Amino acid sequence: LPASSSATSSREELAAWKVRVVSRNTFPTAAGLASSAAGYAALVRAAAALYGVETEAYPGELSGIARLGSGSACRSLDGGLVAWHKGTHP
Repeated sequence: LPASSSATSSREELAAWKVRVVSRNTFPTAAGLASSAAGYAALVRAAAALYGVETEAYPGELSGIARLGSGSACRSLDGGLVAWHKGTHP
């Protein structure tokens, strides 16, 4: 959101929202199909859209957030073949 007084009040309003997330899938968990990775990637992408995040503050920001839930989620944010490079942040 742009830095302005209306953006500040919008951020405060969004921070006060109570958000409930329900996630279901139809394939076995822990079967090597990356269900948790896909779920966390979708959750991070949806949260970013909800809060108006249109661009990352730095390359890989959303990937890093998604990895907090599932390491493989970094590969689920972008389409196609994705290389997972070792990062420098813990």
